[in-house]
Amino acid sequence: MSLRKRAMAAALVGALPLLAACGSNTGERNPTEILSQTLQAAISGGPEVQPITTQQIATALGSTTEPIALVSLLDRTNQALVLRIESNGPYETFATSSRQSLTVRGGMITATRGLGGDLMSSEAEPLLALIQAGRGGTVPYVTRYLTGDDQTEVFRYTCSVRDAGTERVAGGVIDIQGRKLAVVCTGTGPSFENAFVIDRSGQILKATQYLGDFLGRVSIQMLRR
Repeated sequence: MSLRKRAMAAALVGALPLLAACGSNTGERNPTEILSQTLQAAISGGPEVQPITTQQIATALGSTTEPIALVSLLDRTNQALVLRIESNGPYETFATSSRQSLTVRGGMITATRGLGGDLMSSEAEPLLALIQAGRGGTVPYVTRYLTGDDQTEVFRYTCSVRDAGTERVAGGVIDIQGRKLAVVCTGTGPSFENAFVIDRSGQILKATQYLGDFLGRVSIQMLRR
């Protein structure tokens, strides 16, 4: 993405709250700030925010031509909309208006920033290759998390990929019956099971991933590629 395009995308992240505010008379929430509210609520023990509505999704999609995704913190039943603000080779960065971000590769979350207990980096290439090819197998997977005392904790896993049938991914401009793959990982950290839904080209349209003790299970679903 060019510098000019990155600047325009970043500006749109800030513009989305203004667009949402136009519907404030109907009680609309700011869709791109909900993740910030979610984390604050989780830390303070406050009330959970409401799920993203179809109107909020339509407002976000109508404000930009950039890819948009729906992020769900499954262990807290809260959601946020994120906009792609940058591309760097195969990596894409999606962010909220407050610049909390997730980096994805091929639809798989590979890093987070500003969320607390962040996934600083991961070595996911062998795993991603199996998923995008729609093949079963066993591969290594490495994650690095930021601890509360600003140390990096490394976990090394062996992950097994298997076919898990099909799943419909419907939201935004996407409505596809995709192929589902289940991934079970065991190693030096907590064991977990992730799930990925791919289209015919192998692109991940929906990923459900364990992102450490703080964030727990997080889903990212593409609303427009």
